[in-house]
Amino acid sequence: MAANGSVNVARGGFLAGIAVILGVASFVALVQLATPANFSERRDKIGAEIESARERLRSGRTTIHYARSAVCNIPAQVAADDLRDRVKSAAATSGLSISGIVATASPPGEDAQILNTATFQFEANGRLDQVISVLRTLAEGTPTIFVDTADLQSHVTDVNLKLTGRVFCAVHVQS
Repeated sequence: MAANGSVNVARGGFLAGIAVILGVASFVALVQLATPANFSERRDKIGAEIESARERLRSGRTTIHYARSAVCNIPAQVAADDLRDRVKSAAATSGLSISGIVATASPPGEDAQILNTATFQFEANGRLDQVISVLRTLAEGTPTIFVDTADLQSHVTDVNLKLTGRVFCAVHVQS
């Protein structure tokens, strides 16, 4: 009986081995069927494009050449918040009264693969020298503010400035 039991164990081990070999062979065959013919080339090309994009982001270089100070290197919403703070700080330093300041990240436009924008608008009331001081401070900061509209109205003792503009920000790729 022991001899008959050991034959069954040997046969069971042999069948288990064959099942494992067939399973591995089936897995390899399915992987080969699921992999496109040019998979390695496509993977290598995408890997090279990703590395190229990472290098451009690290170095600050893009295919479009802007002055380094012209484009912010932060997400547009962060730039909008910074821009609002920048206007408030310049106004506080000069003693200018600011009202209705709004700064928001604009929805991506046709250049969304390259640049996003943060737009702003505000109204200021005060002496002309205070307005000039704020505008000078904003002009000297980075990133460069591109003015869309500026309406300056003179009154007897003060001026009223309505300004709208934007800053451009490089698109960020999450790595």
